Amino acid sequence: MELKIGSQVYKASGVDESLPVLNQALEYAQAKLREGGVIEPECDSNGKTMALSLDWRQVRNRQESRMMVEKILAFCKKRSLKIIEYPGQPCLDVYPCDIDKGKALVTLKEKLGLSGGVLYMGYSPVDNAAFKEADVSIGVTRNEKAPDLDCRYGIKFEDVVLCQH
Repeated sequence: MELKIGSQVYKASGVDESLPVLNQALEYAQAKLREGGVIEPECDSNGKTMALSLDWRQVRNRQESRMMVEKILAFCKKRSLKIIEYPGQPCLDVYPCDIDKGKALVTLKEKLGLSGGVLYMGYSPVDNAAFKEADVSIGVTRNEKAPDLDCRYGIKFEDVVLCQH
């Protein structure tokens, strides 16, 4: 939804107009999500909320959590927000508009003048379009296989190491 190269910022068309509706969804989710549920706002380079990630794996009552999430989903869908669900996972993402990470990667390569040697790492089917545009694609997975990821290589989440310098 946003690319930032140096001081230049590129935003997806229509995203700014949809942000008030996304903020309504954030307030609604905050009111509905029970103890143990996590709402993680995804922000742009200026700190403005551009998307939401909801995670309810720590909610104790599974039946209650599913009912709660269904209400949040209905609220978002009624307002034409874009929802990405991850089958079998207790989480989802809410966006103000369609996202295309493949198109974003192509734009980034063009703006930087890159013609090869681009590595892309991702963890969800939303990353598939970018995997196809990258020279090296690596899927970060929770298990040995990732049949829903169109990447060439995979690494288990537990094996990703944060290097601090």
